[in-house]
Amino acid sequence: MELAEQIPLEQHVWLTMLLLALVGILAHFLLGWLFARLHRAALASARTWDDVLVTSVQRPARVGLWVLVLYLVTRTLSLAAGLRNLIGQTYEILLILLMAWFLHRLLSGVEQEMLSPTRAGASSADRATVRATSKLARISLWIIVALMVLQSADVSIQGLLAFGGIGGIAVG
Repeated sequence: MELAEQIPLEQHVWLTMLLLALVGILAHFLLGWLFARLHRAALASARTWDDVLVTSVQRPARVGLWVLVLYLVTRTLSLAAGLRNLIGQTYEILLILLMAWFLHRLLSGVEQEMLSPTRAGASSADRATVRATSKLARISLWIIVALMVLQSADVSIQGLLAFGGIGGIAVG
């Protein structure tokens, strides 16, 4: 008799969940090691934009790893179809929010780099333009994210987009 036949089905689920958790912990430490190496390489380079990119992606990548692990753990459980759909929607929304978090951090890093004292010759008008453009980009980002989250939550955004289009025509 094989070992798999001797273990009850409930224990298979727990073993799978334990294995996924262990793989998640290992991947978490590997990501930490990878990002430490990327930070060292970015600091050694003459370009500052790679520092911005590595710093922006580090936390969302680690949180994204655990979101993936939790999603895979919930997939191993035998759940009702409605609950499985809800978990799928939640996973989609979390992925959208993680991407938005990364882009927000990237925009903030770009703004800080553009306003850094190492960039000589920037006038106050340039600084104001950088700040205004950065704020506008972040506001646009979160409006788009809100629309994507609503769409992922099965809320029809067609009426909202049509209203925005009509409002744009009225103002224009």
